[in-house]
Amino acid sequence: MAVSSNAEPQAASPVEPWRAELEEQIAAQESWGDEQDTEIAAILLKMLLSFPERGYLSTLEASIRIGADYWAKFLPSSKDPLNKPYMMADKGWPIYLGGVYDAIFCQSWLLRYDDPRQDCLVRLLVDLQNLPKVTYQSWGGEYHAYHNDSVFVSMSDENWNAKFATDRPEPKDPEAKKDFILTCDEWVNFSSFLARYHGSKAYKPWDSHLKYPSVDIELALEDSLPSGKLGECRLLVASNWFIHAGKLIYEDMKEANTEEWGLSRWRRWMEKIQEILQTGGQTDEVTSILQAALDSIMSIATEKIEIK
Repeated sequence: MAVSSNAEPQAASPVEPWRAELEEQIAAQESWGDEQDTEIAAILLKMLLSFPERGYLSTLEASIRIGADYWAKFLPSSKDPLNKPYMMADKGWPIYLGGVYDAIFCQSWLLRYDDPRQDCLVRLLVDLQNLPKVTYQSWGGEYHAYHNDSVFVSMSDENWNAKFATDRPEPKDPEAKKDFILTCDEWVNFSSFLARYHGSKAYKPWDSHLKYPSVDIELALEDSLPSGKLGECRLLVASNWFIHAGKLIYEDMKEANTEEWGLSRWRRWMEKIQEILQTGGQTDEVTSILQAALDSIMSIATEKIEIK
């Protein structure tokens, strides 16, 4: 006998954007059937779903699977013997690395800035660097995948340079405002990932490596701070740089010791954060992270800095 129930059916919980994106990529990759050339999306999804329960074992396993993915899927993927990746001087590494890093960067935009899985993405980069070195030739130079390849640097610059225009006011149209708020949130997420990366063992300096914090901290603490979501966005971005990569920035400024990039500017930043906190008027979220940033600044500085 069937048992009837008057209970209302429960609506399914919405899939988080980061997971929806990966599931969409998995479907697209699997649609190629025998010609599928990567399982990177499936590897990342399994890693993120098992974190933090399995800790960094999840990133270690993912790095090993990615290392095998190149040889098992990407290298033999071409049906044309003349165009197989192993016939190329670079063995297709720049293309494959571009796919891996693009998937990671995409997740960095979608995972909230305070989600521990942001650390998971960075730790994956560390574990990839611990794989056996594979040498390839590209643009007349010799590189090692995940160790000193130029692909991550160029894609990092591309993502950062593609940021939204921060000099335009918050729109009043409801739909435009909704998109604007989403863009602000994603920019905070991405900036948190960059800051975490710079503060990690995966980080290797390059020519423009501190351009990101120098510009984004200036926007928050030296320029006129706009009201509303954009102002909150700038403060959250700057705070994440201090929290996750403050020591790196401080040491670089201390070594350079110029008016433009030195400890006098570092002190001005500290004083501005104090001023904003003392003035009040920020949301609880912004106030909390600003205080965390100030605490980081004070713990990093080796020279005596007096709190007003």
